Amino acid sequence: MTLEGNSQQDTEQANILILGIGNILLSDEGAGVKAVWKLQRDYEMPPGVEVLDGGTSGMELLSTIESRVRLYILDAINSDEAEPGSVTRIDLSEEPGFFQNKVSPHQLGLSEVLAVTQLTGTQPENIVLYGIRPFSLETGTELTPQAQKGIRTALDLLFQDLGELGLEPKQRNDT
Repeated sequence: MTLEGNSQQDTEQANILILGIGNILLSDEGAGVKAVWKLQRDYEMPPGVEVLDGGTSGMELLSTIESRVRLYILDAINSDEAEPGSVTRIDLSEEPGFFQNKVSPHQLGLSEVLAVTQLTGTQPENIVLYGIRPFSLETGTELTPQAQKGIRTALDLLFQDLGELGLEPKQRNDT
């Protein structure tokens, strides 16, 4: 898998990473990746903010995640308590054990990456997960309407968090 970043990002590593993870071949499981595709296509990020499609990568993300000030993760999460399309915002800085309970097929890789950053002292200072509850995990590349709604909600929450830092993505004129 090739990791694709924001093409306007210079070679210097940004302080903030917005990471979409998921498998785009399993319908709503790809919601996190498709959310960052929307960000890359429709928005210009402020300086210091990088947007990355992490796909189903695991340890390959280590050098990209290490030593960030903030890490925002967009992903599909399993939750029997939530309606499909709903979004759960989890501050992993306050709940570091969250990934010990596997809630997504590829999160074992992300859990390992975050564990390594913790062991090496390179863990991002702040980590927030926006978990989108999938409706369908059937084979297919199209998102359900529920997941599309979840992406809009997750991006609204992300923009709110960035706004609290004084960072506001600008919508591109050509969208």
